[in-house]
Amino acid sequence: DVNPRLEGISIRGNEIRMMETLEDFVKNNSVHIAALTIPKAKAPQVAADLVSWGVKAIWNFAPTDLNLPKDIMVEFDAFIVQLKSARRTRARRKSVTGL
Repeated sequence: DVNPRLEGISIRGNEIRMMETLEDFVKNNSVHIAALTIPKAKAPQVAADLVSWGVKAIWNFAPTDLNLPKDIMVEFDAFIVQLKSARRTRARRKSVTGL
């Protein structure tokens, strides 16, 4: 994360770390798969950094395409698009059924 107020907080046993420590963590822990859950503007650079540090697969939740080497596996998950679709579906059902 980039918010220093969150540093060291644990969520379900996972400690929040700062971005400046990411390279050492990835290299020291043999990280090969990463989930990208950051703003779209930062995603391409962070993805490129992850690849340069040895990551071989990225699960991309950022709403942007990543131009990475062909040997890097990228799975795009348009979570926000799915969430918006679910909200629209629920609103339509509510208007029809009242539920």
